[in-house]
Formats: sequence, C-alpha cells, structure tokens
Amino acid sequence: MEKLKKIVLAVFLIGSIVYSQWSIVYAAVPHLINYQGRLTDSGGVPLNGTYSLTFRIYDAETAGSLLWEEIQSGAVIQKGIFNILLGSVTNLNLAFDKQYYLEIKVGSEVMSPRQRITSAGYAIRAEEAEKLGGKQSSDYVLATDITSAPTANKAVKLDSNAKLPVAALKVYDSGWFAIANNTAYSKTHNLGTTKVLPIIYVSENSDGSGKCVSAFLSDSYSAAYGVFMTSLSTTAIALRIGAQHIYYGIDATGAAWAPDSGYCRVIMLALE
Repeated sequence: MEKLKKIVLAVFLIGSIVYSQWSIVYAAVPHLINYQGRLTDSGGVPLNGTYSLTFRIYDAETAGSLLWEEIQSGAVIQKGIFNILLGSVTNLNLAFDKQYYLEIKVGSEVMSPRQRITSAGYAIRAEEAEKLGGKQSSDYVLATDITSAPTANKAVKLDSNAKLPVAALKVYDSGWFAIANNTAYSKTHNLGTTKVLPIIYVSENSDGSGKCVSAFLSDSYSAAYGVFMTSLSTTAIALRIGAQHIYYGIDATGAAWAPDSGYCRVIMLALE
C-alpha cells in the first residue's frame, strides 16, 4: 500500500448526538458521532477507493489506555474525503466524562498524532440529565444531587404530579380555622424568615365555599373590619380580627356582607 500522508487540511469531528428534553416518553439517545476527514498519499494526491479504517479512542494523546475500537472495513474515499459514523459498528458506550483522543489507522498504517475529541461528542453526557426525570433516577450518579428541600447547588426533585414539593417552595398553609370579631389568633409557620408573601382569606364556610375573599390587611378608615397582621417572626404570625366584623364588603347581589364570625386561612410563601 502506498505511503499515506497525514490527514491534511481540517479533520472534522461533528457530534450528531441529540436528545429530547423532558417528556413523558424519552427518545433513546443515539451514540453516534459523525466523523469527516481528508486523506492523501505521500505526494499530496487525494485518495480514491474503498479502504479499511480503524478508529480507536484512548484516554491520552500518546500511550494511555485503549477504551474503544471500531473497524470500518468498507469505507469509501472520494477525492480524499471520507465520512463515517463512529459507533455504527461497535457500540460507543463511553461515559464522555473526561478528555478522550481518537486514533485512526488506514489499512496497516496508523495516522499521527491522535485527534482530541471536542465537545460535540460529549453531548452524550446530556443523556444523564434526561434520566434524572425518570423513575430510575436513583440508579444514576447525578441523582445524588437531587433533594426534596431547597439546598444550595442541588437539583430539586419534582413530586408525582411534576410539581415542586412544599418543602422546596417553603410555603406555610394554616388551613381553614374558625374566627370571630375582636379576637386575636397566633399561628406557627416555622419558615425561618420574615421575608414572606402573606395571603389571608376569609370565608363563610369551613371549606372556603360560598362567600370567600382576600382579607383586609389594613383599613384606612378604622380597625373595625377585616383581619390584621399584628406581628410576624421567623416562626409565627399573630392576627387580630376587626372589632365589629371579620369583613365588610358587597356580595354578588349588591347586598352588604359583614359577618361577625366565619373562617380564616393564612398562606405564606417564603422569599428566601
């Protein structure tokens, strides 16, 4: 076989690795890398014909350990250009979590130097992110970064309804509790902060049905109506009900609604 010149001009390593984002059914990630190069003989004349090409992946630019090998026995070269899919003969099952180097052998002659595999091939690693959303997330290393509570630099695992868990949202919900006018109440929230967004509801029924409104947190006229937040700490919230009514407003019929008793619900979202 004629002496080959090193691969000249550009050698292109193009990742054809694709993956779908979060979905109910995950598409399999194809472990294939599109590789294109140009070969000439020792005189610089582009090769033509069918050749046996061997591709090897090592963990070092020289010497090192052989991690993967594939022989493309019928590679067609036209005007020096060849284009093949790495992984189409031997499964490309490397983790792509560190630097790899590709070595090419044409016939019995090994090309030098090895080619450094660039970021395109490492798109295979994105498959791990896809696995995190599935039922088998505990089987993978990255799953150790998942938490059900807010933690710096950690991913938060969604619940069975694909929603953030309450612990991650840091939400306090008192549930509905009975109230009467001119009465004080205290609720323990344990959010660990006073930087909260409070929402207070007043309803005529214990399940929030019927007339239900956002309570007054302040009243420009007097302290006679509504629900007032009298104090807030990192663990508790104190409320005071208006001296005359728990609420004062107009219902859907245009009639005044000013009950002396009913039910209240406090929901708070921590902002830190």
